[in-house]
Amino acid sequence: MSLLVIAWKTFNQYPLVLIANHTDEYQQPREALQTWPVQPAIYGAKALSPTGEAGSWLAIDATGRFAAVTDFHRHLEPRRSESKHPAEFVIEYLRSGHEPEDYLQRSRGVRFGAQPHNLLVGDLQKLFYTNSVSQVVEELSPGTHSLGDSYLDCKMPSCRTIQTQLESYSPEHRFTEADRQVMFKALQNPKRFFDQDLPSRGYALELEQRLSPVFLELGEMGTVSSSWLSLDQQQQVCFEEQAYTPDGDKHAKPHGALSHLEFQLQA
Repeated sequence: MSLLVIAWKTFNQYPLVLIANHTDEYQQPREALQTWPVQPAIYGAKALSPTGEAGSWLAIDATGRFAAVTDFHRHLEPRRSESKHPAEFVIEYLRSGHEPEDYLQRSRGVRFGAQPHNLLVGDLQKLFYTNSVSQVVEELSPGTHSLGDSYLDCKMPSCRTIQTQLESYSPEHRFTEADRQVMFKALQNPKRFFDQDLPSRGYALELEQRLSPVFLELGEMGTVSSSWLSLDQQQQVCFEEQAYTPDGDKHAKPHGALSHLEFQLQA
C-alpha cells in the first residue's frame, strides 16, 4: 500500500508539503528522482510501465504543476497488462497543459479502464482528487489530507500516523534538513498496527495486518521509495527521495544516497 500525506496551504511559509511512500514490486523497472529532458522541465522518479511508457508516482514541473498517484486497494486483483499504468497519468497531466479539473474530466474514460488508483493533480492555485473506482472529482480544501489505498482522508492507521506527525509542526514552522530526516525515519517504520485499528474491507485479518505498516515488506514487493516535496512562498522547491531494495533476507534497506533536487519555479 502506497501512502501520501499532503499539507495544502497549511503552513505559512509553504503552500505545499507532501510526504509519501511508494509501494511496488521490487523487480519493477524504475529510475531515481531526476530532471526529465522536456519543456517545461519535469522533476520526479521514473517508472517504466508494462506498455513501455514512462510514468511517475510523484512529479512536479518547472511551473509548479504537480501530480501523484497511489494504488487503490483493488490492486490485489490481477494486473491488467493491456491497460494504462496509473503512473502514466501523472506525466500525462503535467504535459497536457490542461487545468487540473479539466484534465480529470477529459481523462475519465481512460482512467476508468486502468488499474484501480487514486490520483491527485494540482497547480499553484488548486488541487483536485479523483479515483478510478467512483470517478468522483473533488477539490481539496486547505488543510492536511491523507491518501492510502482507499478513498481520500479515510484515515488508514498508517496514513493517520504520518499525518499526525506532520501536523505536530506549527503553521509558522520553517522546515530544515533535520526535519526532513525525522519524517523519512517515520516513513521507514515497519511496525504493524493493532487489530482494532485495521479497516474492514473483506480481506482476511492476516492480510490486513501485513498491509498495515507505514513501511511495507511483502516478499516480492514492498516500499521502494520515500519522498519529500515542498514548495515555499518564494517558489523554491525541495524534492528528496530515498530508494530501497531488499537485502538477502527480503528486508528492504536504503539503496544509494538520498536523491536531492532544489530549484526555483519559472516565473
